[in-house]
Amino acid sequence: MARRRTVRDYARRPVPRAAIESAIHTAGSAPSGANLQP
Repeated sequence: MARRRTVRDYARRPVPRAAIESAIHTAGSAPSGANLQP
């Protein structure tokens, strides 16, 4: 998530759980509007 990109074509493969957990962990450090924090 350090860089942004747009994906318009998706694979039918299941996403590994480790990849999902990594994305959630990384999203926790992303900037938010008006410094709203979860």
